[in-house]
Amino acid sequence: MLQLIIPLLIGGVPVPAPPSSTRLFVTPTRFGRVHVGMRATRVARALRTEMESTLGSAHTSACYLMSPKSALPDFGLLLTDDRVARIDIDTPSIPTREGVRIGDSESKVLSVYRGKVRVEPNDETEGRYLVVHWPGKAKVGYVFETEGGVVKAIRAGRFPEITYYEGCE
Repeated sequence: MLQLIIPLLIGGVPVPAPPSSTRLFVTPTRFGRVHVGMRATRVARALRTEMESTLGSAHTSACYLMSPKSALPDFGLLLTDDRVARIDIDTPSIPTREGVRIGDSESKVLSVYRGKVRVEPNDETEGRYLVVHWPGKAKVGYVFETEGGVVKAIRAGRFPEITYYEGCE
C-alpha cells in the first residue's frame, strides 16, 4: 500500500535525474538531448550548460566548433550553417549506443558494425579511420579514428562533416 501512496504524494510524475556522463551515449543522430540538425541557439539549453564556440579554420560562421564550459565529459560539436552536424567524443566515458568507446580495439568496431565499415588509412599517423554508414540513413554515421589498433576518437553525425579530419576541413 505504501508504494501506491508515495507516487500519489509526489503527483505520480517521475522526477528526472540531472545529466550524468555514466548514462550518456552517442548515436549517429543524437548525443543526449542534442540532435543533428539542432540550431546552435538551442544547444546550451538542451545540455543545460554554457557552450563556447570557436570559428573554424575557414574563419567563417558557416562552420565552427562548440564545446562545454562546464565539467561535462570531453566532447565537442561541429556546426555548419548554425546547425549541429557532428558530435566529437574524446573520452571513454561516452560510448556509442552499441557500446563501442575510446580505448576499444579496431576488431571490436569491425565486429559490432560488421558489413557497414569502410577502412581508410590515416596519412598523418599509422592509424586508420573506420567509417560506418548507418543503415537506412545514408547521410549519417560514425568515424572511429584508431592508432595502434585502438580507438582514439569517435565522430558521429552527418556526412560529409564526420569525415572532416581537421575541424571544418
